[in-house]
Amino acid sequence: MLPNQVALKSAVNQAGNLGGFILGFVNSDFNLISRSMEDLFAEPVRQTLIPGFKRVKNSALENGAIGCGISGSGPSIFAFSNEKEIANKIGIGMKNAFSKEGLSSKVYISKINQNEPRILD
Repeated sequence: MLPNQVALKSAVNQAGNLGGFILGFVNSDFNLISRSMEDLFAEPVRQTLIPGFKRVKNSALENGAIGCGISGSGPSIFAFSNEKEIANKIGIGMKNAFSKEGLSSKVYISKINQNEPRILD
């Protein structure tokens, strides 16, 4: 689900977000990553398909997430943290937020892959 049309201003802002997001990872600039994690296209449309999305996202951010968003087309939601202890706290908060919506969920915590992509046979 994506909007049928996107305003030029939104497209320019989203391109800036993408550039900032990538540069943030290159430079380990967590503030830049956080500021750049505003999805102006997909999230506003797709969040309506995930009950309690705003509550879950707010919980992640309130518990220390660098950023939070919808993974692909959903219904999975991801959050970034630079510390495992904070990641655990974020995961518990997100799970509790889903529970308040009457939904069960699973939490997965993993490191970000820092190896280059490879083709597997």
